[in-house]
Amino acid sequence: MRIAVFDVGGTFIKYSLMVDDIMTLQDKVPTPYEDQETFLKTIETVLETLKPVEGIAFSLPGVIDVDRKYIFAGGSLAYNNHTDVKAWEERFHLPIEIENDARCAAIAELEAGNMQGIKQGLVLTFGTGVGGGIIIDGDIYKGSHLIAGEVSVIFSKSPKVYHSKGLFGAIGSVYNLVEKIAKAKNSETRDGKEVFEWIHQGDEVSQKIFDEYCYEVIC
Repeated sequence: MRIAVFDVGGTFIKYSLMVDDIMTLQDKVPTPYEDQETFLKTIETVLETLKPVEGIAFSLPGVIDVDRKYIFAGGSLAYNNHTDVKAWEERFHLPIEIENDARCAAIAELEAGNMQGIKQGLVLTFGTGVGGGIIIDGDIYKGSHLIAGEVSVIFSKSPKVYHSKGLFGAIGSVYNLVEKIAKAKNSETRDGKEVFEWIHQGDEVSQKIFDEYCYEVIC
């Protein structure tokens, strides 16, 4: 089986080609913010480079009904609100599976990572926002409205004072962290890997902001 796998984030679409259980390549492209049509054209362009492909798997932000293949809310990609992914299957002429991105991370940890054998747990993902995958009795818990684990929308600070900046998704956003460090260093970069290299190399400006970020997330 040759499966195109897409991890769609707020900044990049990371993708790989899985041949049976082997990841044969990895790459990424910027996530378009214009509209869904631009997004789908980006996916089509990537698929051309991966051919032949027998199916697609998407890890996506938002509130997702896996069984219906329906995106109720697209999270950071609002153009995916109220999307029937079966229409994408018709467009690409391929079967598609979808799941919330944080739950994909939790499934991966359960199957092959640090959560193997864990019955009760929580997996947090830090990216453009903060995602959560809840594990109960060794399985992923989604809740009756499919929003269990959506920790980004929890207020960590007073909404009257901080408004949307008080949301945990804003406080824990790695995108915001990268932007803040780049601005402090008068850099135009938005490359998270580059910024974390500065932190690992002991850059004082980067480390100070990162330490403040960690304190905010933990407290």
